[in-house]
Amino acid sequence: MCASSTKKWFDEWADEYDDILPRVREYQKLVERIVEYARVRNGDTVLDIGCGTGYLSLKLMDVAACRLVAVDLSSEMLKVFREKLYHLRAEGYDFSTGIELGSGDCLSLPFKDGTFDVITSSVVMHHIKPEKKQIALSEIHRVLKPGGRFLLGELNFDATGDLNDSVRLERVMAGLTKVLSTIVASLGAGVLDRMFDNAKRHLLCDDEYAITIDMWEKLSIDAGFNPIWREVLPSGAWGFLCLEKATCTKEQP
Repeated sequence: MCASSTKKWFDEWADEYDDILPRVREYQKLVERIVEYARVRNGDTVLDIGCGTGYLSLKLMDVAACRLVAVDLSSEMLKVFREKLYHLRAEGYDFSTGIELGSGDCLSLPFKDGTFDVITSSVVMHHIKPEKKQIALSEIHRVLKPGGRFLLGELNFDATGDLNDSVRLERVMAGLTKVLSTIVASLGAGVLDRMFDNAKRHLLCDDEYAITIDMWEKLSIDAGFNPIWREVLPSGAWGFLCLEKATCTKEQP
């Protein structure tokens, strides 16, 4: 899913990740909405793609006794997640229904067809190149059970187009301004060094390929999903989709 430079970037960010994104109020709201619409039930098998240090994964396990599989390409992010699980177990947190961490790429998921009741992905899939986004969505559709739900939380701006096109640059800058505003409002100006580095990657399409929630919805429909709900959060910086895999396939005439 992510090129080696993105994996390296997240490996280097792992130790400070929990001090940044999970503390952003609007991102917290995004995760709350994902968990709400996921409707995870006791006994469900859940896949969290791009789990990072486990912020969304643990929220999902809080609402139901589910079996959770969490995958990420960053070994350092997974290391932090494992350490977090170790301390939670020591505090008496119950993971008896099962939690499994591992490396995984949504362009080629190592699971059988129809494995999961619920699949989630939070601010991860914008790292996928434009020409491969459809492949990733089709792969997610494949491993989801009929009637299962896919919850996609993402940035909400369009970075496609020629790199130095003035219209594109204006569009990307407007989107990044919304994102940075939500982050600085929660964490203060001290976070800008890290965020400016990330913003530059979006401008240069350096393993950052954001598209709007509307664009994701169209791609998802083409991949076979039925849209259940679409929402853009108040700042306009983030949004999410609740998508469902049909319970049966229509017969061809």
